[in-house]
Formats: sequence, C-alpha cells, structure tokens
Amino acid sequence: MHHLITLKGTPRHWRRHAWNMWTKYKLPNTVGAIDGTIVKIFNKADRNLYWSRKLKPSLNVQICMDSTRLIRYVSCFAPGSWHDRRAYRQCSLSKSIAEGKQYFFPGACLLADNGYCGVKQVLVPIPKNYPPQASVFYQYL
Repeated sequence: MHHLITLKGTPRHWRRHAWNMWTKYKLPNTVGAIDGTIVKIFNKADRNLYWSRKLKPSLNVQICMDSTRLIRYVSCFAPGSWHDRRAYRQCSLSKSIAEGKQYFFPGACLLADNGYCGVKQVLVPIPKNYPPQASVFYQYL
C-alpha cells in the first residue's frame, strides 16, 4: 500500500497539477488539498487524549490529494482531541517541508480550510472582515 499512496513526482509532474488547479479554480501554484477528518476508534487507552469534539474516541486523520483527487498522503497517528493544524504540524509531511524538503516545486502550496491558518506552504481562505494585523497568517492570491 505504501507504494500506492505517495508524494513522489517530478517538479514537472507537480506543475501539471498546479496548472489543473489554475484552469479549474484560478488558484495559483496550488498542487492539491489537505484536510483532517475524525475517524472513530475503539479506545482502550487514554480517553481524554483520544476524545474528540464529536464526543467519541477517535483519530484525526490528515489526507492530502492532488488536483485529480488522487490521495497522495495519509497520516493517521494524531489523537482526536488535536486540532487539524496541530495534527498537520506533527505529521511527517509538515516536518519534511519545514526541514526544506521539496515535494512539489518552489512556491507550490496545498489548499486547506481555516483550520490550517499560519501553516507554511498551505493556502487558506481569507475570512470576511478579518483584521489587517491578522494578514500575517494568510497567503494572498
């Protein structure tokens, strides 16, 4: 299964995904999207750590897909009590990007919801009526 879900690809390959996102949605340098989802588990360990906002023991699973909606990365270690941003910052994809590893191409980013605000190489929407001092947390189009 490890060879089926992979971020491997050349910069040219990832630029094609960026082009797809640009032509479909007018999102520049965006190669795909990432989001977290809560997956219910049967918890025998620490109930407080794995207890999610949905009042069930769970994991916060991070899933990244490319412009063709093919799943390219999955991280399923974060407890359900963690917010998406925290789960992402602790996953191997985020740590590799922080260390300077280029999965995509320079300037490429992933699309995400506001739960990922302030994360490197992740494009989030700018909310209506946001304060100007908060602009440091948003990447502009």
